[in-house]
Amino acid sequence: GTASIVFLHRCTLHFNQAHGSVAEEGARIRISECNFKNNGRSGVCSCDPESSATMTRSVVSQSCQGLYVVNGGSAEARESLLEFNERSGVTVQDPGSRLLMHNCQMVRNVTGASSTGWGVIEML
Repeated sequence: GTASIVFLHRCTLHFNQAHGSVAEEGARIRISECNFKNNGRSGVCSCDPESSATMTRSVVSQSCQGLYVVNGGSAEARESLLEFNERSGVTVQDPGSRLLMHNCQMVRNVTGASSTGWGVIEML
């Protein structure tokens, strides 16, 4: 079948229990100039091999994980800020997961009481 495509432009996604925005089951999410804050599990997630998330000029802050790419998902972030996330600014895990970052900033992402944070866990 055809994939779902979602465009988010100048949106605010705050206080969601799990993810601010999630691409799964082949969905493609295109995000520009959005603000994700205080989301439970992640601000933006791509979570399977057929799914992708592209984020441009956006901010993800005060979530558990800023940008979360797992289970073979793919994501791209451009000119975006990931800050004050509790576990990591970016998490990429599992075989086949892919992330491209261009001109992004990751600052003050921490793990528990640690002030060093995880920063980028894996980047291709």
